Amino acid sequence: MDSEVLRLSQPYTPLRTGTLIRTGILGTEVGSGLVQWVAPYAKVRYYKPAKREVGLRGAYWFERMKAVHGVKIIKKAKAMMKGKG
Repeated sequence: MDSEVLRLSQPYTPLRTGTLIRTGILGTEVGSGLVQWVAPYAKVRYYKPAKREVGLRGAYWFERMKAVHGVKIIKKAKAMMKGKG
């Protein structure tokens, strides 16, 4: 599920050079259930909107992604759990 969260978060994550998106991938051990953006500036970018964000990208990217895709993520997680049991 963590890889799905990263994939769905990408269009919402601020993009200047792509480093913030890459640090989400680097900071997440797939299968652990913990998604982390480990760039030193990630916390600032998460809570403080930038002046030049375009489209969906910007602050609170995870919360905004969840508002749009949360139900889909939960359904997929439940389906995965049923497949394991």
